Amino acid sequence: MRVDAAGDCAYVALTNSEVARTEPFGDSVLIDLDDDDRLRGIELLTLTADVDVCGIANRYDLPDTVRDELRSILGGESS
Repeated sequence: MRVDAAGDCAYVALTNSEVARTEPFGDSVLIDLDDDDRLRGIELLTLTADVDVCGIANRYDLPDTVRDELRSILGGESS
């Protein structure tokens, strides 16, 4: 996770793979996807962003281990 406190934003890279497109996920969260629509990164447009980790995990079919790791980094509700 890279945090830019001065810019009030952060980025969580899941892989080093190339990003093909970015889509919004809520008001302050952007999701980076590869050509096969696999999650590659999560951008927080503000450090106080409310991140729906379980929603992201469900929508992008992430394994439980990745969901749990994201929850430990970003916070979020258990499911």
